[in-house]
Amino acid sequence: MSPYPLLWLRYTTFIPLYPLGVASEMTMVALALPHFRKSQMWSIRMPNAFNFAFDYFLFCLLAVAIYIPGRCLVVMCIVIDISCQFALRMHAADLVVGGTRILFSSVSLNVVQYKACFGTTSIAHHQM
Repeated sequence: MSPYPLLWLRYTTFIPLYPLGVASEMTMVALALPHFRKSQMWSIRMPNAFNFAFDYFLFCLLAVAIYIPGRCLVVMCIVIDISCQFALRMHAADLVVGGTRILFSSVSLNVVQYKACFGTTSIAHHQM
């Protein structure tokens, strides 16, 4: 188990760095799109032997349209993972329900996050 400062650093540095990385990737695509449109680089025009057309410029636009919402889903998964890691690590308070000891922390987990962390929503699953 890593020391708490390293755990904190690992799970909090993504907050500024991840959006910065996504923004830089989108900037590079935005800068390259005019060149792809003008030069028709990596595009295939008809007629050809395969009767197939491919426009790399439109492919890049489609990729960006899918990429941005996809990154939001990834960030949500990372946030759930962070909640789980800190909840498991810190377990500041133990809750006893019906003789069952459950580990909780100051991080409040909703049912979806609890299920993502522990694989179940059943309290009885975590008997000590």
